[in-house]
Amino acid sequence: RGTTRLRMKDYEAAITDFDTLLILLPNVEQAYLNRALAKANLDRYDEAINDCNKALKLNLFYEDAYIQRGLFKNEIGKYESAMADFDQAIKLDKNNPLTYFYRGAANIKTGDTMAALKDFTKVLELDPFNDLTYYNRALIYLQHEDYEKALDDFNEVIKLNPKNVYTWYNMGFANLKRENYKEAVKNFKMAIRIFPDFAAAYMSLSSALQEMDKYDEAKQSYETAIAIINAVNSGEDYGSLNSKYSADSTYLQNIIEFEADFNSNNISDGRIQNQRVLIQLMPNFSIQYIENDTLMEMRHLSGYHYFPLDKIKLNNEGYSFGLSSTRFR
Repeated sequence: RGTTRLRMKDYEAAITDFDTLLILLPNVEQAYLNRALAKANLDRYDEAINDCNKALKLNLFYEDAYIQRGLFKNEIGKYESAMADFDQAIKLDKNNPLTYFYRGAANIKTGDTMAALKDFTKVLELDPFNDLTYYNRALIYLQHEDYEKALDDFNEVIKLNPKNVYTWYNMGFANLKRENYKEAVKNFKMAIRIFPDFAAAYMSLSSALQEMDKYDEAKQSYETAIAIINAVNSGEDYGSLNSKYSADSTYLQNIIEFEADFNSNNISDGRIQNQRVLIQLMPNFSIQYIENDTLMEMRHLSGYHYFPLDKIKLNNEGYSFGLSSTRFR
C-alpha cells in the first residue's frame, strides 16, 4: 500500500505505511529505499539519504540505493559525494546507462564538462536512442563551440522527439554562431510554432533576420519578444531582461538540469529524483497454503502422517489460502 501511495504522490501517507512496515519487518531494504523516495519528494533530502544509508547497511550491494543516494546528494549540492555513489553503482553494474547519465550531470555541476562528455558518450553506447543524453551532450558541444557536433546531436534528438522546443531553439543558436542564418531562422520559427510565447526565440529570430538584412521582419520579431516579456514581467527593468532572454545568454543554452517533462515537450521544472527511475517492487508477503481445522484434526488422529504431494494436488479441500510475511530468497 505504501508503494501505491508513493506512486499516487501521497507521500506523507506512504511514509506512514513504510514506517509501520519497518516496525514489523526492520530488515526490508526496499522499504527504506521507497521511504527515502517519498521523503525526497517532500524535499526532506537529509532524511532520504539516511534511509538510503540504512538500506545499504542491510545490503551493501544494493545498486538502486547507491543511485538514489547519489541523486539526493546531487540535489543538496554534494556533487563529489554523489559521484562517489554513482561510481559504486557502476562497479556493481557497468551496463546501466542511467547511472552514467546521472554521473555526467554531477560532473556538469562541478564544471568537469570533459568527464560529463565521456559519461554521456558511454550512455549512448549502451542506449543509442536516448534523446535526453543526445540533448545534454549537444549542450556541452555548444559550450565548447563545437557547433557541428552539437548540431549532429540535436538532429538525433529531433529524430526521436521532433517537437521538443529546446532542441529547435538551440539548433537555431548553433546555426546563428555558424553564420548559417537561413537555417537559424527556420529553427527559431519551428521553436515558435511549438511554443508561440517563446520570447527568447523571437529575440534570436530577430538577430538572424537582421543578419539577412530583413529589417522589417526583424523589428516585428523584436517587438513581439518585448511584448511577451512585458506581459510576463510587468514592471521589470528591460536591461536585465535583455541579457536574460538574448541568444548568447545562458538562459536556454545551459539547460543541463533534468526536465521532468522533457519527452512530453513540456517546459515546466522537474526534480532530479523523478527522472526515468524504475522502482522495482518486491513482495513483502507471500501466498501460502494453510491447513484448516478439519485437516489438522485428521493429522492428529493419524499421528501427523503427511499425505503425498500428488494427493494434495488432487484434493486440496483441507487447505485454505493465507498471507505470510515470510521472505524467501
